[in-house]
Amino acid sequence: METTTGDTATASHGFISVIGRRRVMEDAIKVIPRFVAAEKQPCGYDFFAVYDGHGGMTVANACRDRLHVLLAEEVKEGRRNDGFDWCKAMCECFMKMDREIGVGGGFDGDVDGNTVGSTAAVVVVGKEEIVVANCGDSRAVLCSGGVAVPLSRDHKVMI
Repeated sequence: METTTGDTATASHGFISVIGRRRVMEDAIKVIPRFVAAEKQPCGYDFFAVYDGHGGMTVANACRDRLHVLLAEEVKEGRRNDGFDWCKAMCECFMKMDREIGVGGGFDGDVDGNTVGSTAAVVVVGKEEIVVANCGDSRAVLCSGGVAVPLSRDHKVMI
């Protein structure tokens, strides 16, 4: 089990990670206070993400190491081009991450897109806004006054 807590200018945070029945931890967590500067917010935005690896930890770890970088690039690019759309930026960075991993993905050569993967719950917190994106069945929940408020809904495979 791994635990941590922290406090940033925008949000207090913490996490607990339990391995369950698996031999190795397949999940990954990323917290980056002030991961991008904000034009109207001096403290910027904080990045929080949970990745639930499926079939191993390779994809979850790749997302942990790269997704925030891809999102920061999208934020910077969007601001250069007359306006910024969080929904478009999140969708684009998820698609870029998917392409980076790909089948065989250029990582370690053993990534098989048919048997491994990861879900994701990503939350970006600014002083005046919260942006949530998820993929798969990872969920984001906000606690407000002791009440759990769902911020996302599960994506199910349709065959």
